[in-house]
Amino acid sequence: MRALTLTILVSILALALAAQERTPSTSPYPDSADGLRQQLEDLISSYKSGDQIAFRSELEALSIPSAHDWIAKHFSPADIPKLQSDYPLSLSGFLGHLNWVVENASHLPGWEMAVKPSELPNPPAPSGPEAGIPALSQPIAVENFRYGPAHPEDPPDRSWVNSCVYV
Repeated sequence: MRALTLTILVSILALALAAQERTPSTSPYPDSADGLRQQLEDLISSYKSGDQIAFRSELEALSIPSAHDWIAKHFSPADIPKLQSDYPLSLSGFLGHLNWVVENASHLPGWEMAVKPSELPNPPAPSGPEAGIPALSQPIAVENFRYGPAHPEDPPDRSWVNSCVYV
């Protein structure tokens, strides 16, 4: 259970965009579900253009800027080495999955990337199996979004598989 929970936490970090590290002048996207949707739409556009350099750049823009330093700043010293070593692996998995989603949905007629706000996950419990999960050393602003390819004919209660936490 602890390994699963740690994996979830590291996955959350992998999906995080460190908004407080980015100023409005460095990010053209609003800090919102619509901003993330536009960022993903731009990712799809760069893929469709065939410009692999631009596409890779758009993918990498979804990572935490200066992740090594960000993790060191936001977690306890005991947790930092593991999180810093796990983050690149989790990020790679996330970017690989997103790459797969874009490759498989970008050519479908009528489809676009949908992003919807989602409830925030509960923080790890201070005791029991979740007690060993790395906790933030200071509070940060967090938003949680569901995302995925959508079609206008999808039912309103359609299932969502992909989720990310935006910090």
